[in-house]
Amino acid sequence: MSLLPQCSTPTAYVTVWTGAAPPRDNGTAPKGTFFMSMKNSRDFTSLPLHRLLRPAQLILVLLRSLRRVERRCRRDFIVLLGTHVRVPLFERRMLKRAGARFVLAPPLLPGVPTADKLWIWRLLGNYSQCLVLDSDVMVLQPLDDLFGRPEEVTIAHHPYDTVQAQCGIPLERRGVAAMIVMRPNATAFEEYVGYVQRRLHGREQLMYADQTGLMCYFGLDRTRTLPCSYLFDVANPLLSPGEAKWKGNCLRLLGRHLRMQCLNGSSQQACRPAGGVPATCRAVLDHLHGQCEWRRVASSVRAVHFKGKVKPWPGLPGHKCRRVMHGPLRMQGGAAGDGGSAVSALDDLEWAANASQPEGGAGVCVSGSTRAPVFWARGEGKPSTAEMVAVPRKCCHLHTLLSAEWNGLLTLSVFGGSNA
Repeated sequence: MSLLPQCSTPTAYVTVWTGAAPPRDNGTAPKGTFFMSMKNSRDFTSLPLHRLLRPAQLILVLLRSLRRVERRCRRDFIVLLGTHVRVPLFERRMLKRAGARFVLAPPLLPGVPTADKLWIWRLLGNYSQCLVLDSDVMVLQPLDDLFGRPEEVTIAHHPYDTVQAQCGIPLERRGVAAMIVMRPNATAFEEYVGYVQRRLHGREQLMYADQTGLMCYFGLDRTRTLPCSYLFDVANPLLSPGEAKWKGNCLRLLGRHLRMQCLNGSSQQACRPAGGVPATCRAVLDHLHGQCEWRRVASSVRAVHFKGKVKPWPGLPGHKCRRVMHGPLRMQGGAAGDGGSAVSALDDLEWAANASQPEGGAGVCVSGSTRAPVFWARGEGKPSTAEMVAVPRKCCHLHTLLSAEWNGLLTLSVFGGSNA
């Protein structure tokens, strides 16, 4: 990754680390952390970066993915670090070496870590604009065009949010705080925090202070909502847990969810979805199919969000998909013994049930664009065709493709790449 000149305008990328603790002295993980131990993973003990705290892994990949796609100039990368978070020295040094700069931030609203990113308005006043990205985002294409826009807030799209309807925000304009462009301003910070404390009066509502609050406070005239392709949610209901399951959960739980998130105090009637629950669930699915379907937007996707429980690390030892830790998947090349080329993260995977495997089995995992068979990477370079292991049916889906890309960025320095 080449070192670009510093951007002439004072802009920065920002992410937040406020909700994790380091492992205990004996190496075990305290309850509630993201720490992953690899002691029992015989096949992957050569991958030391997989031993990092999960927040450190996420931040490192986010930073490297940004550096990989920068085109014109290089921006500062700020980690807004909670004053209560203890970061082990190795993780801190590793992130600093990669180019991260730490800025300390106390808890803004006790018990509501999502609100801590609002400190950006006050603590980073030396920047004209900041692109705030959740640490579980991986950038795939340049984001330079997000800077310099005139709106006070530019925000990624939340295609299945239902709470923001209470503030008159139509479905196509609802935002998610995993990607926001903000202009630091101490006065705006004080006014907005006061608004949040008055308007989002309960803990359930305060958990969304960074997106519901922003959209309700700034409204339609002072915000711009990006298309789904700018930040594609890997937990999209069309992918996970699946459209039918999501629809069933929506019909069963939406009313209760909106009562808990009611922004209108005791006026529960005002918090019920217009047209009823079935119509609301149906409208969301129609919107997803029309605007946020992977095949429809993949070529223009700028970044992906491993939202919620859909994370890019593999399961327990022995899990069929653990080979994602070796990095980007590969397609078989035409020449004998050729290990092939990497599968683009903007592709997709499909199971070709009628294809025959070389060893005689039925069905092959193939690239959605080229229909070429897809194999796990080995990490140490291009393997020969004889060494290539086919991706099994259980792992033949978009999550695997994106997770393999993420793991390739995480282990970049292990396999001879750049640390930046």
